[in-house]
Amino acid sequence: MPVGYLSDPELARLNAWPDEIAAEDAVTFFTLSGDDLAWLTRFNRVENRLGVAVQLSTLPRLGWIPDDLAACPAAALERLATAHAIDSNTAVELLRAYGGWQGETRRKHRAQVLDRLGWRLCAAGERKLLDEFLLARALEHDAPGVLLQLACDRLRAERIVRPSVRGFADPPGRYRAGRGAGRDLSAARAAAPATATAPVGRHARRRSGPGSDGAGVAAPRRYRGHAGGAQG
Repeated sequence: MPVGYLSDPELARLNAWPDEIAAEDAVTFFTLSGDDLAWLTRFNRVENRLGVAVQLSTLPRLGWIPDDLAACPAAALERLATAHAIDSNTAVELLRAYGGWQGETRRKHRAQVLDRLGWRLCAAGERKLLDEFLLARALEHDAPGVLLQLACDRLRAERIVRPSVRGFADPPGRYRAGRGAGRDLSAARAAAPATATAPVGRHARRRSGPGSDGAGVAAPRRYRGHAGGAQG
């Protein structure tokens, strides 16, 4: 999908690790609990345990898992390596060796990480709901960066793994066009007789529950750091 509203450096930044992890975030997200460490013992190679630990810690922090696990910022990787009694100087090499044949092992491990954390991949149904959410927000916001951040916040709040930024529709094109159409539709409804107005209520609600607002749309949450800061 077109992402011409983002420069090449911006695309690279959104699809890579942040330059650094704040000390507070390293402690919050990259400290393994005793339960985490016990769960990780099911993986039978040291590189597997470290690779899974990086994914387990990174997903809640970024909302997605970068391809290059070995590029994990030093402050975060050092904490995970120490928890596994691994020399921090060898941790990067272990992560480079992790993944299995054509990444099959890593893909299986990712599925286990998602299951443990209660996250899911962004499938067709989730993308459709995200498009609807962004189209509604485009009526309020003009800046593409704002729409992108709202999308990332929405996905994170719903515990949906952020896809590659290249998978997002183009806010300046699609969503701003939709905004104009939405205004035209609103004007037409305002001019129509009251009897022609569709009931608001059950037709307006798609879903409800924790993390949702009154219209069935998850209330955006704000997160520090990396924008999107959530690809599998």
